[in-house]
Amino acid sequence: MSLSLNKTSRFFFYIFIFLLPFFCITNLSIPFEASKIVILLTFLGFTSILGIIGTIKEGKIEVGNKTIPLFTLLFFLFAGLSTLLFSLSKTSSFLGGLRDSGTSHSLITFLLYACMFFLPLLVINKKEHIRKLGLAFAFSILTLNTMFLIETLLGVEIRILLTSLNTFAILNVLGLIALFFLFKEEKNPTIKGVLGLSFFVFGAGLVLVNLSMSWFILGIASFLLFWASLLNGKHNFVFLLITLVSVVFFVLDPSLSFEKKTHIQSLGYSESIEIAKKPSFLGSGLGTFDKTFLKVNPTKLQTTYSESFSSILTLLNDLGIIGLFLFLAIFILASIKGFKRFLERKQNPYERMAFISFFTLFILTFFYNFGVILYSFLFLFLALFLILSSKPILILFKDLKADQIFFKVAGLSLFAILIIVFTYFSFLNLFAEKNYEEAIKIQLEDKDKAIEYLEKSNSFITKDKTQIELSRLYLLKASDLNTESKLLETKEEDREVKQEECEVYLDLAEKTALLATKTEPYNHLTWINLGEVLNSKRKLKNEELEESVIQPYLKGIILAPFLIEHYSTLSSIYGEVGDLERQLEIEEKIRIIEVQK
Repeated sequence: MSLSLNKTSRFFFYIFIFLLPFFCITNLSIPFEASKIVILLTFLGFTSILGIIGTIKEGKIEVGNKTIPLFTLLFFLFAGLSTLLFSLSKTSSFLGGLRDSGTSHSLITFLLYACMFFLPLLVINKKEHIRKLGLAFAFSILTLNTMFLIETLLGVEIRILLTSLNTFAILNVLGLIALFFLFKEEKNPTIKGVLGLSFFVFGAGLVLVNLSMSWFILGIASFLLFWASLLNGKHNFVFLLITLVSVVFFVLDPSLSFEKKTHIQSLGYSESIEIAKKPSFLGSGLGTFDKTFLKVNPTKLQTTYSESFSSILTLLNDLGIIGLFLFLAIFILASIKGFKRFLERKQNPYERMAFISFFTLFILTFFYNFGVILYSFLFLFLALFLILSSKPILILFKDLKADQIFFKVAGLSLFAILIIVFTYFSFLNLFAEKNYEEAIKIQLEDKDKAIEYLEKSNSFITKDKTQIELSRLYLLKASDLNTESKLLETKEEDREVKQEECEVYLDLAEKTALLATKTEPYNHLTWINLGEVLNSKRKLKNEELEESVIQPYLKGIILAPFLIEHYSTLSSIYGEVGDLERQLEIEEKIRIIEVQK
């Protein structure tokens, strides 16, 4: 009996769906947090490649609704083009903007979403497959809730550190939606009993976290369920009661005794709108919201990443009007199709589960900024809805012409190659981050070893933050050598050797600082760092102040016009060289900024 690659791919996909919610758990004692995106992409990439090869081997493919997959493909292609051609920060767009890895807006994570959408269209084609996916998702949320409740109610040593309680609360709502339909359709009494118990566990988790936005989407979901019951000639007013309770909790936002509510969004609606209006028609590239935010109000960014009021506004910033149009078109078309089937009473239970789940998540994108997990489930539930709501057309490769077979196989193969390439870059990014972190840890104790780590980090992926730190360490090393040469009580030749080494490190510092400005030309820190390097180099070599030293500071100030420390540094430089007129001009700007604050 030959091994079915599609069957194997489905098996791994079920495991992936079970594991995905656990990626909102962090553990600071192991390097799990930094490698999340690598683990996700590797696991799902392997699963996708199995599915693609299996489809090619079987020589057939089932095609459902063509319009929505076409818009989805265009959306992902445009995201790639926007990143490659228009991005303010290629590194952030490719790898992500938050800690340079693992954010919801990057080409690497967008490949995950593409896999989450297109892979089910390839390998999930039966009602039983949908059931297993739903069970994997429900049992995953049940496990996460159980661990959370043990920690919350008993206070034992089991530490479930959740990076986002907001995501956890929303997953509980999606779990409740899945439970309702799974419970009704399940035949196995044991599984049905576990699902029944899960209702109470999910509800407890939802109450304890008490994120008002989760009550909002629960209200939408329960209202859709109430409507569906009425359309089917039933009068299930329990859903109406849940809707009313959810709306009350959302509006009043009550404080409960075990409340674990957190607010991670630092921007309001008006601020987010102001930022989202700035980019061009084509956007500023994925993962560049923080760059745009810095332009609008840099005093609020500093070292803390700030996110938008909603995913819609983040997409508007990152991909512009065209990208946002493509995204909205996908889900509006699917919503119209779903409501039409609602009215025609054509939806089966699993189809309603998929439709209500994706629709509530889609509505939430207007009021909440999504992370990797929620985006993944948004595209997954959309794919499941299309599978269930569209009668598939079976395309056999043997019935196609040679050129048609070539293009279909080539398209699938290209997708597999993209997965391999992006996974490779994910690993490079992981290695780069680990070396960077090691360098930061030991830079005070051992400059040479820290330089070695940073150079190794740059050999994997060149980043502005690595180049900034490396240029600073080169500069410190040059300063140390300069001091040693002056204190050295030996031959003149030995002092000259030290001075030559000092010159080498000064040149390296300048070269690296310049590269950082080319890597991230819109980052004020790269320009300020270049100014610091050039100014320190001038001091060590006892040279006169030149305009070339001042220019990087001026560019940095243009990019971050409200950061007082940059003006203060420039004022000190003018004071040092006796240019009182310019110093007074800078000090006046500082006073104006302080008044505006």
